[in-house]
Amino acid sequence: VVIAQRHLPGKAGKVFDISIDGLVGHVNEFFDKVHKGLYDQALAFREENTHEGIEDYDTFKQMAEDKGGFLKVHWAGSNEDEEQVKQDLKFTVRCFPQDAQDGPKGKCFYTGKETNRVAIFARAY
Repeated sequence: VVIAQRHLPGKAGKVFDISIDGLVGHVNEFFDKVHKGLYDQALAFREENTHEGIEDYDTFKQMAEDKGGFLKVHWAGSNEDEEQVKQDLKFTVRCFPQDAQDGPKGKCFYTGKETNRVAIFARAY
């Protein structure tokens, strides 16, 4: 039996000549490797495309237009404020990371209010 990772080119993700007796062990190990590889790849992509240090709306607009990706910002805006950002840039709140909500206070990039609430904005496609 041959098992393969289709997302890897050539022989890199393939295991050849597996006996039927050892197939279950190989498949479990193989799935663990595939899962870890895809997770690591997704995590690296997220980290490379998450931009921080945005303190005002002009900088937010510049980052949204130039870099895109995920913009991690302090957020004290209302639903109406988010709707305006969406109208201007097609960026909306994607999530409020739980691990960032108890962090240091910062200035909301949109309202200027002090807050410890953090949001991740991204473009809605």
